[in-house]
This record gives sequence, C-alpha cells and structure tokens, in this order.
Amino acid sequence: MAVYHHTKPWAIKDAIESILNQTFETFECIIIIDGPISHDVQNILTVFQRADDRVVLEKQSVRRGLAYSLNNGMDLAKGEYIARMDDDEICTLSRLQTQYDILHKNVADILFSNFSWIDEDGEVLSIGYSSEISHKIVGIVKDDVRFCKAIIRSNFISHPTVMFNKRQIAKIGGYRKHLLNSEDYDLWLRSLINKLRFCYCDKLLVHCRVPKRISYNARIAKQTNYYYWNCKILEELKKDLDLVLFPDKKFFVAAQILKIRMVCQLLDILPGKVLMNIIRLKDMVFAYRQRRRI
Repeated sequence: MAVYHHTKPWAIKDAIESILNQTFETFECIIIIDGPISHDVQNILTVFQRADDRVVLEKQSVRRGLAYSLNNGMDLAKGEYIARMDDDEICTLSRLQTQYDILHKNVADILFSNFSWIDEDGEVLSIGYSSEISHKIVGIVKDDVRFCKAIIRSNFISHPTVMFNKRQIAKIGGYRKHLLNSEDYDLWLRSLINKLRFCYCDKLLVHCRVPKRISYNARIAKQTNYYYWNCKILEELKKDLDLVLFPDKKFFVAAQILKIRMVCQLLDILPGKVLMNIIRLKDMVFAYRQRRRI
C-alpha cells in the first residue's frame, strides 16, 4: 500500500484495520510513505506500527508515484505473494486466505477478484461485476488471446483486488517506474506476453471507496491522462503483443491504438459540459455514486 499527501486519516485507519484483522495472519503490511503526508496520517501509521510488528513503514522523502512505490514495497517484501491494496479501500476479513488458497489450487501467477463500490460511510452502492459479467470473465480468463483482447479494449481488472506471485512478477521487471498512469494495465499486458497465468475469483473480496464530492473537471483530466498512457503503453508493447499473442491478427493492436487516439482527440475537442454529462451518465449506469438495488 502507498500513502501520500491526499490520504485521509479515517480512510487509512479503516484500510489498515481490515488488513490486520484478516483470518490469514502470516503476512507483512508494507506501507510506502510516498513523500510528505499529514501529521494525522503519520500518527495513525506510527500507532499501528507500534501495536503490531506486521506493519512495516518505508518513507520516500519525495513523491515518486505509485509504480515506483509498489516496486519499492515488493523489494522489501519477504513473502511469496503480494496482495495489492489502496489507502482508502477495505478488505473483507477472508480476503487473504481466499486468494492464497485459490492461487495454490490453480497454480496461477495473478489472481483478481470481484469487488464493490462503497460510499464514505462504508455503505455498499453497487457490485463491480454482476453475476452475468463474472460468468463471462471465468470463460475469458482461460484463453490468453481472448483475455488479452478484452483487457486491451477495457482494463476491467480492479488493481486493489489483485494478489500475485512475487517471483514471477519480479522476473518480468515488476511495475515500470517511468509510467505515471496505467501501471497496472501495462503489467497485465506484459504478464500475458510472458505467459503468466491469470485466474479470477467471483467472490467479493474488496470494497472500493467512492468520495461524496468530486470535481468533474478533475475527472475529465484523469480520463484524458488515462487514455494517453494506455495509448503510449500499447505503442511500446505493440511489437511483442503482435509477435506473441496476435501473430495472425497484427491489425488488432494497431486498430486499438487508433481507437484510443480518436478518443483522446474527442476529449480534447468536445465542450466541457458535454464531457461532464457523459461522465455523469457513466456514473449512473455503473452506480458509481448512487446506490443501486443489489
């Protein structure tokens, strides 16, 4: 887990407690302090560290970004597996045990799971993957080419739900530190290129937090940045993707790059109010900010 200057004290407290209360007890809770943080957050981290020797704190004097911080945490980790976590999410109490058991049983390298969206009070708004979507994912994940195509079209793996084999991820270089966005998208694609094995758990194991208030201008900027980095990553990996996964369909990756470029251009030229309404509609469809009957 990485924390930084925007980390909220009450959220990090809930996140760490959900980890320390796991039914699976043999782990390290490695927290990378990515640059300056508030006194309140620092005090909370110190209290947890003093109370539980499984809490490991590592401070970076200046902010280096998530990819750098995660690699730093991996280098410190002594265990066989790495479980990802963000500073405002909550794990179900059986998350680590469930994922550990599945990885062993399936002899897989990377596992991701279902999740929920929750509000700041912890109330569930909606489920990440419906039963119908979960059923499709189970089928897709068994076929590397189909799975890679699906990921390229839309990175549907929720990064904080992932547990992976540290040794296998280290073999392919871990997260690429120069990436300022989409570091998870890049890791999934390079994992597929290197024939790492994915599996999916349809159980809801992580609750992902949604803020009550949000700037739609910031959301637009975030989406623009996201598509920019996705395009950059695809361009960098195109040769390997074509060679390993799409030897007979080399047009596929090129076509996806073209689509993303067009999306980026639309984001640049569409009026702000139009983009704002598109994002609001997306939020309503996925019940990202309003509760949906579950």
